[in-house]
Amino acid sequence: MKTGTITITISDKDSVVKQKSFTITQPPTPPNPSGGSEGYGGAPEGPAGPVGPAAPQQQAPAQLAPVQGTTATTATIAHNEQGQVLANYEIETDPDAGYSSSVSINVGTTAVMGPGTPNPGQPVGEISVTPLDPATVTVDTATSGTFSFSGLAIECGPEGAQFSGSPVTVSFTMTAAQWADALAAVNGNIAAMTIQTFDPATNAWVEVPTVVDPVTHTVSAQVTHFSTYAVFYKSQAAAGIKTIGELAQVTPYQPRVTTAAPAVTPAPTQMAPVATPTQQGGIFDGIVNWFNSLFGKK
Repeated sequence: MKTGTITITISDKDSVVKQKSFTITQPPTPPNPSGGSEGYGGAPEGPAGPVGPAAPQQQAPAQLAPVQGTTATTATIAHNEQGQVLANYEIETDPDAGYSSSVSINVGTTAVMGPGTPNPGQPVGEISVTPLDPATVTVDTATSGTFSFSGLAIECGPEGAQFSGSPVTVSFTMTAAQWADALAAVNGNIAAMTIQTFDPATNAWVEVPTVVDPVTHTVSAQVTHFSTYAVFYKSQAAAGIKTIGELAQVTPYQPRVTTAAPAVTPAPTQMAPVATPTQQGGIFDGIVNWFNSLFGKK
């Protein structure tokens, strides 16, 4: 490429309106990707050294998808400048999903976008709840050894929304048939039903405190952020339930036997002899002498 100076002149008839000069220089030589010292014609590379084992890559979660034929339920949230919700809201999922789930937010709850989101600290203006296709919900190996997936899962958005002042409630309400299947899965122990949230940072499910209502067949949890939530069933071992075989190996109860000490018969009390009237001078003298001995009269 040639170097030098070029001048551009803009004129109107005989007068120059604008004029500017530009200097043309040789661009710098790009670095040699092969490690040579000049241009692309550097010294050839030497023999490659041994290549170490590649670092293990974390398995990416499957792309979650809604239940086929359903749509996300959205609601516009009225709030003030600080993000405090001005009314009570309950957003339910599309009933075509085959199960019922909902998200409840109470007045006074502060709902803002959390760190790492495009607008951190900004109030949440719209909330969505989407029922998820069970086939797209992945379960990691650690979870599958302790929990089994129920098939009930929802995606709450916007992802990264955080709540304070009052928690948000996520609920799953089962039909009679679904509740019967759930009871069979946990061997009748409703405490083994639990809601978990998916943590994308660790690509794992995390258990959250759960409340189960056997009357309404509802499994619910109070949450402080939006993500994916699903119902899982704890295994019998994780829930502390013993099998018949384990119960048979339990040491039978041994009643406690206490040996009583032999009874000791107390010795009879020695009674002091009682003085009897002296038979002197007949019965009357004996009585007088006895009275004199009692009152000390000599």
